[in-house]
Amino acid sequence: MRLLIVVVILLALAPFRVDAAAPGDTNGDGHVNHVDFSALALSYLTYPSWYFNNPGRNNYWNPACDFNHDNIVNVVDFSILAANYGK
Repeated sequence: MRLLIVVVILLALAPFRVDAAAPGDTNGDGHVNHVDFSALALSYLTYPSWYFNNPGRNNYWNPACDFNHDNIVNVVDFSILAANYGK
């Protein structure tokens, strides 16, 4: 009976399992590498158009590159990528 309860609980929780990408992984491939660095370099110093109500360089805005979710891709995001590079 205990085994049945354990199996039912495990099956109930299985759909909620989430494999999070590493911080710095812009494309979701599970690796922080040169591809992520290129995406971040292209998005450097961009922000969403609504943030400053100014389009600026927003053609290159990529929310996947804003790792700390402060609505600007800056040196903080580069440091997050650098800390996880090669993982």
